[in-house]
Parts: sequence; structure tokens; C-alpha cells
Amino acid sequence: MLTGLLVLRIVLMFVVPQIDSTESRYAEISRKIVETGNWLTPQHDYAVPFWAKPPLSMWTSAAGMQVFGVSDFSARIGILLVSLVLLWLIYRWCKQARGREFAAVAVTILFTTVIFFTSAAFVQTDLLMVLGTSAAMVAFWNAMHNDRRQLVWGYLFFVGLAIGLLAKGPVAIVLSAIPIGGWVLFRNEWIRTWKNIPWISGTLLMLLIAAPWYYLAEKATPGYLEYFFVGEHYMRYTVSGWEGDMYGNAHSKPIGTIWLLWLAMLLPWSFLPLMAIIFRRNSTKDHLRRVNNAKSGWMSYVTWWALAPVLFFTVSRNVIPSYVLPGVPAAAVWILEVWLAGYGRDSRMTLPMQKVMSAIVLSFAGIWVVACIIFAFYPQVISKNSQKQLVLDAQEMGLPLYYYGKRQYSAEFYSDGEVVRITDKDPYAEHLQLENAVKKPKFMLKSDIGQLLENDQQDLFAIRKSEVVLFSEDFWSHFEQVKEYKKYLLFREIK
Repeated sequence: MLTGLLVLRIVLMFVVPQIDSTESRYAEISRKIVETGNWLTPQHDYAVPFWAKPPLSMWTSAAGMQVFGVSDFSARIGILLVSLVLLWLIYRWCKQARGREFAAVAVTILFTTVIFFTSAAFVQTDLLMVLGTSAAMVAFWNAMHNDRRQLVWGYLFFVGLAIGLLAKGPVAIVLSAIPIGGWVLFRNEWIRTWKNIPWISGTLLMLLIAAPWYYLAEKATPGYLEYFFVGEHYMRYTVSGWEGDMYGNAHSKPIGTIWLLWLAMLLPWSFLPLMAIIFRRNSTKDHLRRVNNAKSGWMSYVTWWALAPVLFFTVSRNVIPSYVLPGVPAAAVWILEVWLAGYGRDSRMTLPMQKVMSAIVLSFAGIWVVACIIFAFYPQVISKNSQKQLVLDAQEMGLPLYYYGKRQYSAEFYSDGEVVRITDKDPYAEHLQLENAVKKPKFMLKSDIGQLLENDQQDLFAIRKSEVVLFSEDFWSHFEQVKEYKKYLLFREIK
């Protein structure tokens, strides 16, 4: 079953273009790493450093492009491999604690949650951080319950945190500290935690792995540490609609929105534990208490881990669906535990449960098969949020392509950085520029748009339909429309 879902996910990597601005932005930053050869400082645009996130996820995508060339598949293959490592990690952990069948069902639930399946080959920073936090959480549990390899697991705990630091930053430590702290506090495990975890030498190991990049990044682009630690890790989450974001817009949502996102992102499984709790409340409660006591706080640990992201982001207005990801591996285990408890079982599935699970997984797969067919044979359905077809059409015409207005990262990615954006002003004029850049920023001021008519070459001009009215009829007399897309029109200069 998992093999079929994996094949489906791989097919989607090929047929689905970059329709999300987040994915296309990180894919383009990764492509620039390969093109410029600058693996130290990711670049938001040529010679413009990207300070929003550490580089581990971008290194992962760049490595795929280095091996396979620039494509949707190569940008995503590294992320897919990370997701498989994460599935294996959860499987091994659950197998050791709850048995082979339980582990297989748990990872099936995990892989088929909406958020994990879509993120499993989605170019972003979150899944690398989840690998780090999950490794830390599994290592901590094993260090507390495995006397033979206690020291090894203790050091692996800090290796996981180091991965999180290089993937997304200190938030990885926070999202690991919340569930571990809650579990230790409520079970009064302070002494054993101090004895079993090499806190001093482990912290030094974590810093030895992660700190060098932060030092070199600050040295290469002074001001990075202040923006990253103060802006990205304080202002972003405490200031509604924070305007200091250099690379995007803060999201302002009602307080508590993260809980709704958590339930939605755990579909199609999130309703199963609710049913067990509602209809079998007493038996479920008693069974979960027995499991928790028998497994030395297993259920308590899983619950804290699953809820850590939503607890942390409850009062934040700046939230997006991927923020729930760090708790999803544990949430899959929690869902299965509560579901089993509703049937009064320890770790084995009953026949009715197997039927329900098969129906859910097959329905889930069916929806994605239909989506795959639509993406493959009717790409115009999603062309609204992708510039792939427009760029391919321009490349077929063999003419330089200019965009007006809002930056389109997918256009840059699919054109290998050759598109030129014309805008009212250069929004990065005050940013620190990297030294010895391979290329200069490709921006033209609106006041210089006449260059399109005076450069002695025939050009293509892409513009949103809503922005056509910003230019005079005299300007448009020099162009003819050649293509129409969902949001954009493509014009060719008349020579």
C-alpha cells in the first residue's frame, strides 16, 4: 500500500509544476546556488542574500539539481528522500515500542495525512526541520528507555537539534523543548533526564555542527544574525502584520487559527480519534491510561509531541499550514493509539478497523490519481498560479522575456534566471549586495521601460491582465498579443 502511494507521489513530482510561490521561491534560490557556486550564502536574487532561513533545505534541493540538472523533479527529489528517512525513523521507533504491525499502520497514517503527503516532495524548509526535531524526540525517548545505548542516543538527540538549527533555526529547539519539558515536568523525570542526557558535551556537539555556518554567514553578510534572530524569530510571531519582512508578507490570522489548521492538515484521519472519544469515552480513557503506564509514559510523550506546535503558535496570528508539521509524526501515532483504544485493543488492528483504513487510503489515493491526470493532461487548469507554460512558450519563440510588476519566482526558475522584471522601483536597492556576484540584479525601473522599444531587438512582454490599463495606447501600439493565460497576457514587440 505504501509502495503504491510512494509511486503516486513520485509521479506527481514530474507532472505538477510549481504552483505555489513558496516552493518556487526556494527552488529558485536553490537553482542560484548551483549556478553561482555560492553554497555559503543563499541568494534571494543575484547578489542579494537570503536571510530568512538557514540553508540546509536549499542545499538539499541544490544537490538534486547538481546531480540531475534543473527541473521540478531534481528540485524535489532531495526533499522526498528526507521524507522517506523520516518515515523510516518513525517506523523503527514505533516498532521497538509497540510492535511491527503498529509501526506499519502508524507510518501509513503519517504518509497519508494531507500535510505530510503534500510536503513529502515540496521544496520548503519545514520537512528538514521536522526530520531534525523528530530525530531529537526519538533519540531523547530512547536515551531515557535504552540503558545499553543511552549515551549514543543522548548525543543523537543533539545531532537532531543541530539539523533543526541548520534547517530553520532556534524554533527547532523550542519545538523540541516544549514536549520534552512538559513530559519531564508532569512525570517528575528531572533526575533521570539530567543523568541520561549529556547536556554539556552534547550542547558543544550541537554547536560544533551548526554554529560554523552562522558565523560564516554573518561574516559574509553583516547584519544577518540580527535580522534572523530578532526579526524572523520574534517580530514575525509577536507583531501582527509585521512589515519588516524582507522577503514576503506576514500573515495576520485570528488567535487560535493554528488549532483549525492542525485538524485540517491531519485529514483524512483527524475525525477517527474524535469518534473513539465521543462514543467510547470511558473505555478509551482507561485503555490509554494503561498503555501510558505500561510503556513508561509513552502516551503522555506522544501527546506532548503532537500538540507542541499548536501550543506554541496558539497566540500567534502569523501562521500557515506547514507550522503544524513538527507535531504530525507524533499526531499519527496518537491517532492510532486512540483509535485502537476505542476498540479495546493494544496494538493490533481489528477487521473492521482494517476495512475502514483500507477505504480511507484507497479514497485518498483515488483523489490524488484524479489530480495527477488533471495535472498531466489539462495543465491549463493550474496555469493560474504557474509560469511554466508561459516561459516554455517564450523559449519556443526564442525572444527575451520581460515581466511587469510582481515577482514570479517560477518564471525565474523555468527560464534559468533569464527573465527580466520591470517594476515601479527596485525593492532591494538598500539591501546589502554580495561581493563578486556572478550576475547583477536583473531589475529595470518603470521610468526606463522605454528600453523595451529602444534596444534594437524584438522582446516579449508578460503582464497581468489587471495591469494592462497602467500603460497608454501609444505604448501598446508597439506590441501584439500572442498568448493569453489565466492571469497573464503575453505580448510580442512589433519590429
